[in-house]
Order: sequence, then C-alpha cells, then structure tokens
Amino acid sequence: MAGLHIPNSKQVEKHVLSGLLKYPEIFLDIATFISEKDFFQDLHQTIFIVIKQSILNNEKIDKVLIANKIKNLGVTFDDSITIFDYIENLFLTQITKEAATESCKELAKLRISREIFLTFDDGKKYICDNLNKPVDEIIGGCDKIYGDKITSYSLGDEPENLF
Repeated sequence: MAGLHIPNSKQVEKHVLSGLLKYPEIFLDIATFISEKDFFQDLHQTIFIVIKQSILNNEKIDKVLIANKIKNLGVTFDDSITIFDYIENLFLTQITKEAATESCKELAKLRISREIFLTFDDGKKYICDNLNKPVDEIIGGCDKIYGDKITSYSLGDEPENLF
C-alpha cells in the first residue's frame, strides 16, 4: 500500500490551461465537464478561474492581462519564477485544439479517480468507527458510501457520457 498517491497530473493541468489560453473558443465545449474543482494544484485552479472569468466576460485572452489579474489576487508563487513567466510558458506550450480537448477529458478522469480514491478513505473511517456493529451492517455501510459516490456520476436510468 505504500507509495499510493492521490491521482493528479501537473502536466495534464498545464496542457488544459495552455489549451484554454491558446484556444479560448473550446471553453464552451468543455465547460460542461471541467471546472476549477478538477485542478489539484491551487495555482492552476486560480489560473483556470481567471481564464474562465475572462472568457465569460468576453475579454481578450492576453498573457499580461491574465498574469496581472492573478498577481492582483495576491496569489503567492514559487520565488524562482514569476507568474508572468509561468503564464508565458503556458502560452508557449505547443498544443493543438484537439489535444487541448483531450487533456480536458483526461483532467476530468483524474478528478473522478481522485474522488473515488478518497471515497475509500471514507469507507476505512466508517469501518473503524463501526467495529462494534454486525458485519452485515459494516458491509452495507461501506457499500452505501461507495454506491452513493458512483451514483453521483449519473443523472438518470441511462448511463451518461461524462464528456
């Protein structure tokens, strides 16, 4: 069990942000399945929120304007690189529109995997808190925790395409 890490990818997050900076027109297509909660890195979450707000306000997606907005939020950042350089690097990333959309799908998959991964922690806590109950109740409680999480990804009787 040692070595298990919460599912995330800094590189996929960067590709999503680069794609949105270069191709803001894809936002309407991916907005149905991507939000700030998909980002594991706090900085990337903040960058996404700023890009999203700029797109929704019909503002030009400009690297200096985006970086200034983030700086004005007072976000602390690694001292070895400025937010302006970080945004510049995102703009310089070579990515196609199709690859950006695929990165968004991968980011959603990582979030779902992360949520399910953490659901097992809830099950472990449930077991520890209920060791005095009969085994049928423990199994039922764990099944409910997991089942509720899985059910949260569908809205009706038919399976829904998450993308």
